[in-house]
Amino acid sequence: MTRAPSALSSWWSGIERHSRLKGAVLLCLGVMFGLVVALVITVRTLAGQAEAGLGHVDEWSSAAVHARDVSVLLGTGMISSDDSRADVIAALEALALDMEVIDPDGTSATSSELAELTRSLAEYVDAPAANRALLEENVSRLSGRFGDLSVALEIESRNQTTATLDHLDRVFTAMQVVAVTASIIFLFVVATQILPLTRSIHRSMAKLRDWNELAASESRRRTLSRQVVEGLDDAVDEPAAYAVIERSLAIATPDQKAEMLLADSSQAHLRAAVVHPENGSPGCTVVSPWSCPAVRRGTTQRFDDSEAIRSCPHLARRDEPCSAVCAPMTFMGEPMGVLHVTGPAGDAPSDETVADVSMLASESATRVGTLRAFARAELQAATDVLTGLPNRRASEERMRTLLSTADGGVAAVIEILGLRAMNDEHGTPAGDIALKVAAEALTQAMRADDWCGRWAGAEFVVVLPGEGASSAREVVERAEAHVCDMLAAADMPELRTVAGIADTRGARTAHGMMGLIGEALADARAEAGESRDDETPANGKILSDPQLSTP
Repeated sequence: MTRAPSALSSWWSGIERHSRLKGAVLLCLGVMFGLVVALVITVRTLAGQAEAGLGHVDEWSSAAVHARDVSVLLGTGMISSDDSRADVIAALEALALDMEVIDPDGTSATSSELAELTRSLAEYVDAPAANRALLEENVSRLSGRFGDLSVALEIESRNQTTATLDHLDRVFTAMQVVAVTASIIFLFVVATQILPLTRSIHRSMAKLRDWNELAASESRRRTLSRQVVEGLDDAVDEPAAYAVIERSLAIATPDQKAEMLLADSSQAHLRAAVVHPENGSPGCTVVSPWSCPAVRRGTTQRFDDSEAIRSCPHLARRDEPCSAVCAPMTFMGEPMGVLHVTGPAGDAPSDETVADVSMLASESATRVGTLRAFARAELQAATDVLTGLPNRRASEERMRTLLSTADGGVAAVIEILGLRAMNDEHGTPAGDIALKVAAEALTQAMRADDWCGRWAGAEFVVVLPGEGASSAREVVERAEAHVCDMLAAADMPELRTVAGIADTRGARTAHGMMGLIGEALADARAEAGESRDDETPANGKILSDPQLSTP
């Protein structure tokens, strides 16, 4: 899980960078919004001016038309008839309305002339004939004036039209500027902020996905490791541990061949202790721990192709190219084997598989090494250092087992007489040699189900399960004779033996059993007139526990 916090930290840093980027983006968007708003206000102002100009064009055009009509009607000089005068008055009223719009204060010369003409026409009907001539002259003069007014109004109308078109051009230009500016700002924001932000988000998402996959892989590996550890903890011996390792290999390497090679007690040879239950063994040719590169280097080795230059030499000897992972197995610094996995050439096992194999090799080495250490400790605790026979503790346990069985049996102690004198005369090493010879003789004389061990000093214990008293005496006598023969062959003829025998039917405990044997041994020496150090052989006799009745 070392990579997971790093990925999470990187992701958090990306989030902080995103916050700063978001601030920059918001600032740019605010500036862009302000520019667009300003441009929109400008466009709306210009559009309002254009709209007002269009209104003025309509007003000036209408006034020019009505002024032309007045000029034409007045130019005909036909104001004497009521109809003509009515037309002139109607045209004057329309022109008056237009002028009220154009000149609402009535300060222009046109408004004054219009008012004068209207009064002249109103006075024409009631004026005497002499005055009518004067009115007609005034009307004729005003007719030319309204003709000029019509021309001036038309010119002003064209000027208003031109100004309005200029306003519309500016509006169109401003709208183009708004569109181009907004596009440029948008592209700038996208290029400098949005795209980097998007790429950063994508990278963060990719890191999160990688972290999620890593977390899932680590969780699966921890679960597998816990199951392996618990399964190995429940294994009380090596075969049970091998069964757990075999099931674990099937889970950790479902598509590869795999095997576990373990060293023997000499640490010089490797053997296949576990093989993949479904895919079989890769058949590694390594014969000793130190001939394996993974063991020598002390780390898990992965080889993509057995044909590569740096590939393991044992892989190059395969019939077909392959990839491989080799995880060394060590216990307390000592190599004890290797876990070997192979796959197709060029397709090496994944990092997840390598991690699983390394974990399995480590846990397996720890458990198998511990079981072997316990076995050695138990063996040492139950073995006599000098003779290699089971010691007194193991012999007592064997007696308790014999007493617990329904068939029972016989136990005996064979003592070598004269050993103290030999030690005094020739030294302790000579006595040690005698004990080793006696131990070897007893081992040779025992049958498959018999048991012999060293009790103490020059005494050896023999356990004969399922035997009766008479047949047990024959076995013990043959064992004594063989011991004496081998001692004589070793130039120790002065040593002799004496035995005490007891039946399990006469005792309930190992302590009681040994008490009976001791009494029988003492009786045997006494009957033969021998002390513990006497050299005359004597056969033991069968005794029963005085506290129990013999059935």
